Amino acid sequence: MSRISIIMILLFGCNVITAQSVTDSISSNSNLSYSAQDGLKIDLNDTELRFNGFIQPYASTTKEIEERAFNRMSLKRARLNFSGRSLKEKLSIHVNLDFVNDSILLDAYFGVHFGKFNIYAGQKHNKVNNLEMNLDERNITYLNRSLLSSAFSRSGREFGVFIEPEFSINQWYIQPVLSVTSGNGRNNFERTNDTLFGGLKYAARINVFPFGKFSEKEHRTIHDIHRESTPKLAIGASVSRNFQASDAVGEQIGDITFYDLNRSLKNANLDQLYLDVLFKWRGLSFLTEYASTRAHANVQLTNEDRELISPENIFNYYALGEAINLQLGYFFKNNISVDIRSTFVQPEFKEATSILQEQHKSSLAVSRFSKNKQFKIQFEGAYFNRKDLVENETIDGYQLILMTQLNF
Repeated sequence: MSRISIIMILLFGCNVITAQSVTDSISSNSNLSYSAQDGLKIDLNDTELRFNGFIQPYASTTKEIEERAFNRMSLKRARLNFSGRSLKEKLSIHVNLDFVNDSILLDAYFGVHFGKFNIYAGQKHNKVNNLEMNLDERNITYLNRSLLSSAFSRSGREFGVFIEPEFSINQWYIQPVLSVTSGNGRNNFERTNDTLFGGLKYAARINVFPFGKFSEKEHRTIHDIHRESTPKLAIGASVSRNFQASDAVGEQIGDITFYDLNRSLKNANLDQLYLDVLFKWRGLSFLTEYASTRAHANVQLTNEDRELISPENIFNYYALGEAINLQLGYFFKNNISVDIRSTFVQPEFKEATSILQEQHKSSLAVSRFSKNKQFKIQFEGAYFNRKDLVENETIDGYQLILMTQLNF
């Protein structure tokens, strides 16, 4: 199915959701409101429509030791979101577009809601990765996601079915997530050949808030913007298995092609594990994340030349290893935030041909938000190093970024 067909179906679904309410609203009052965080909101009887977006222009300079600096001025993201929800029919629709990305369509999905039990189908941000990767790009602390997020994920978007209930047990607030996706990331509506190759991806995550829910919208960001009056904690864990993954991180139709001894297409299975903890209190926030990936197959694999693929050589094709991300921040009452982040990535096998290489990056960011949080300006300075096993040396460097963000 082509992307145009998907969009047409979604637009038709939007018409189904809104048509009756628009007709009824001719003889009743509609409610129109706007906020910097949620954008334009239109209430038409039992139907709610939202339009919002953001842009992120930036300038940066990156320099490795003994190399010339690389300067860049560009637009990181330019997003436009549309969502609609019918309270009577318990249906919702969401479309998210990025006009900077080569593939404009990020999210396009339907939702069915039974109280706090939510089921979604389509292309969606699959919230089964590490906590930072699960956040929308407008709400991440820095311009770029951490090395942990970028080492084991791409956009986090996938095509499939997603189950996202939420419930409380006494003071504890719990959010499980279950998903079954194509295993090929986003925008994989068309196959590049006639061979139906690869398997599905099964994933699960649980978020536990032992001291109760965060304040309104605090779950959307790592910052403690509302300065929680009591200590709040979020503990998360995710596991996934992508059967016969053809991509290094299992988020697109890649070029990894293996065979079993009978010359049938057979790739390795890719497993991912994430653990994270987020603490907030009176402007202070602390995030720690851990990631681990493994690949395995239950049969002997060979390449196109019939050469055997040993378990020790699988790292040449998949991003295998571990990573830790630590982030500490403080959000002042005058809407200034100071944040530091340090990320360490370790490959499973330290070889020059490994997809994942040993690297480290530490960053300091100072941000100023407008009073209504509609505008942000941020300066970031970072130091990084990585191992070059070909030359047997460590390469150091620094990066400076000045970015602004405008929500609308």
